[in-house]
Amino acid sequence: KHLLPFHKIPNLPFSQNTVWAAWPAPNWYRHSIVAHKGIQPYLDELCAFTGLSAEGTGLYGNQFICSAEVFADFQQFFLKCFAHFHGRYGLTGFNFWVKEADQNRLPAVFYERIACLYFANRKDLEIKQIPNR
Repeated sequence: KHLLPFHKIPNLPFSQNTVWAAWPAPNWYRHSIVAHKGIQPYLDELCAFTGLSAEGTGLYGNQFICSAEVFADFQQFFLKCFAHFHGRYGLTGFNFWVKEADQNRLPAVFYERIACLYFANRKDLEIKQIPNR
């Protein structure tokens, strides 16, 4: 509710290398480890699987606006990672802490980190916060 209204999004300055995000995450790896006790082994496995670094600015919420080319590349990356981790853990094999009410969302919380990792490693992109009202 605090973000720019949907109908004003076309007024944002768009470019091929700009990603507008509802929740940019400069320290996503460290924040994830602190907020979700026990997630670190999964994040480390994700980094090892992809060969990418956990350093950099990612984005939470999977709520972002980017060019079609960037999205197509992200989609391929996400599907590759999803297939690997869903094959290993399914819907019930993840074991880390989230708020009690969110226990059924463990896979979603983890899969959100795929976007964090992807965008943190796209040094050619500038991740910007969608403005507040």
